[in-house]
Order: sequence, then structure tokens, then C-alpha cells
Amino acid sequence: MKTLGKRLTIVGVSLSVLFIAFVALLVCFGNEGSEDAIKQGKEQYKELENGIYIGEMLNGKLEGKGNLQYYVGDVYSGEFADNQKNGEGEYTYADGSVYTGGYKDGKREGDGTFQFADGSVYKGQWQNDYIQGEGEYKKNNGDVLKGVFKENALADGTYKYADNEGTYTLQLKNGRLTGEAKAVLSNGDTYDGKVENGKFSGTCSITYDDGDTYSGGVAQGLKSGTGTYHWKGDGDYYSGKWNKDKMSGSGEYHYTKETFPYIKGNFQSNKPNGTCTYYKSKSVKYTTYWKKGSCTKVSK
Repeated sequence: MKTLGKRLTIVGVSLSVLFIAFVALLVCFGNEGSEDAIKQGKEQYKELENGIYIGEMLNGKLEGKGNLQYYVGDVYSGEFADNQKNGEGEYTYADGSVYTGGYKDGKREGDGTFQFADGSVYKGQWQNDYIQGEGEYKKNNGDVLKGVFKENALADGTYKYADNEGTYTLQLKNGRLTGEAKAVLSNGDTYDGKVENGKFSGTCSITYDDGDTYSGGVAQGLKSGTGTYHWKGDGDYYSGKWNKDKMSGSGEYHYTKETFPYIKGNFQSNKPNGTCTYYKSKSVKYTTYWKKGSCTKVSK
């Protein structure tokens, strides 16, 4: 009879809804050459209220490709239409943040990438100057939010992070954690199920680093309730009650991956206890008596 000693404790899984805040965009760019020199070429020079423009114009409006520089230090280089950023462009903020992607009527629209000054990056869809649609946000500490965003916040998707014990992926729906999570521990074990107060609790599937598997109830990271454990080596398995990570209560232990032989009865601390029935085959069975994991008597 094999014993079990595998458990999981996830410490410190505490999340809050994460929001990605972005400053509103303004427009301008400049040059260091003279206005007369610029007018001799295709580009034109125009002083705006908040900065300087160098680029293509049509009927006195910004039209085509050009550069805008705010007096505060922000820079935009890209396409314009009807005096506004329209099309593809790159906007560099004074703090070092950079947005590269689409614009519509002066606002970020379509596909775009925002590189934050702290090293974090968002890549995905935008709408009306908001992060909106499919995208991925990678924080500078390695955390990743991926899925569908709405007004700069992750609405539906996953939040992935890592610590010294492993990597964890949490599910979000409508901006809230669903309680579903997956953990890949540093020792090779994987857990997939419900999480409460930072620990797996409820229905869970576990694959251990040696190939053994468990599917069933878990409480505070320990196998509890009803569940089935399969050993990889010989194919034997136990299906029944568990308590605090041990076989405890009524259950069946199958000695191979086949239906027979198996023993059915009460288990305590991973061992048969009391009166149990041993099924050798469909037509042959014995009554067995167990004490402290040892069979003391057999009768037909």
C-alpha cells in the first residue's frame, strides 16, 4: 500500500483589480532649422498654440506626414489628416514613454503598443484613446494581464505572476477574479482548480512531477472530500474519501489499472482499517480484517 505526502500551500496570493492609467495625448513637434530653409522643400513650418509642426500641409491644414513637438517636450511623428493625428504614428512623452500605432481624429485607435517609462508594455487594441479590445499588458516585474480590456482595465482574461514557489495563472471575468486558477510549482507539480484565500479549495486536478495524478476535492491545498488518485508506475489507483491529504473514510484501492483485484472498505491514514472486502475477480471475494494497515484475518 502506498502512502501519500504531497500537498500545496500557496502563500500570499492577494490580488486587486489592476488598472492601466494613461495620460491624454496632445500634439506638436519642432525643428532646429530656419523657417526659410524648410519652405524651400516639401515640408512646411507652422507654429501652433502649444508647439511647432514640420511636415506636409494642404490648404493650410496639417495633412500627410509630419512631426509635432510640444513645448513641454512630447513629440509625435506620423500621419495627419484634417489638422489631427490620423493614421499611423509614434508619440514619445517627455517622461520616456512611447506609443506606436494607429490614430483616429487625434485619439489612439486600432492596434498600438505603449511602452511605459518603467519598462512595462501594453500591446493590443485601442478605441477612442482607451485600451479597448484584445491585448496583453506585461508589467516590469514579469506579471502579465492578457485578454479583453475595457476602458484601460482587464475585463475578461488571465492574470499571470510568479514567485519563488512557482507560476500562477488566475482567471478574470467582468473585471473580477473568478476563483479559477492554475499553478505550476517549482518542484514540477501542477494544480488546476478553485482558489480561496490564496489556497486551492474545492474541485481540483493535480499532476505531480513524478506523473501521479489526483482529481477531486481539495481544502486549503490538501486533498479532502471525494477524489481519485492514480499512481503512474503500476497503474494502481484509489477512489474514495480523503481528509487532510490522506485516504480516510470509505473507498476502493485497485492494485492495478484493471478493475480487479481491489479492496473495498474503510481507510484511515492511507491504510485499510477494520473490515474490508477483497475482490479477486468478479466471482471471487474475501472478507478481510485490518489493524494499523496490516491484514490480521481472511475469510471467504
